Amino acid sequence: FQRYMPTPLSIAVLLTLVAGALAMRGATPLEVMGAWVKGMWSAGLIRFGFQAMFMLVLGHVLALAPPVRRGLDKAVVWVVSNPRWAAAKTALLAMALGWLNWGLGLVGGAILVRGVMDMMRQQGRQGEVNFGVIGAAGYASMLVWHGGLSGSAPLKV
Repeated sequence: FQRYMPTPLSIAVLLTLVAGALAMRGATPLEVMGAWVKGMWSAGLIRFGFQAMFMLVLGHVLALAPPVRRGLDKAVVWVVSNPRWAAAKTALLAMALGWLNWGLGLVGGAILVRGVMDMMRQQGRQGEVNFGVIGAAGYASMLVWHGGLSGSAPLKV
C-alpha cells in the first residue's frame, strides 16, 4: 500500500500544478505565477502559518514535559481500569487536552492511545477493547479545538 501511496509533498505539488493550470484559462502564465507568489508570501498568511506551527510545537513540548507526561501515565491507568468505557474516557481526555491547546490534544491524545494499547497488551487484555476505536477516540480533540483556547478564530479576534 505504501509503495503506491504518494507523499504529502507530492500531493501538494500536484494540487498546485492543477490549480495553476485551471487558473490559466483566464490569465497568462506570468499573471498566474505572480498571483501564486503574492499569495504564497503574503504577510498575513505567513503570520497565521507561524502561529499554527507554534501551537503545534508548543503542544508537543507540553505533552512531553515531565509533569504532563506523569499525568498522561496516570490517565492511562484510569482509562484501562474499565475496558468498556476505555474509548469514551480516551475521547474525553483528548477533548480536554484539545480544548486547552490543539497541539497538546493531538500529541497528548496519541500518547494516551499508545499508552492504553501498550498497557492492555502487557496485561493480556487486548481482546477486551477495539484498538481502532481507541485510536479514533485519541483524535477526538479535533472536535473541540476550534472553540478552545488556541483555536484559529479566537487567535484572529
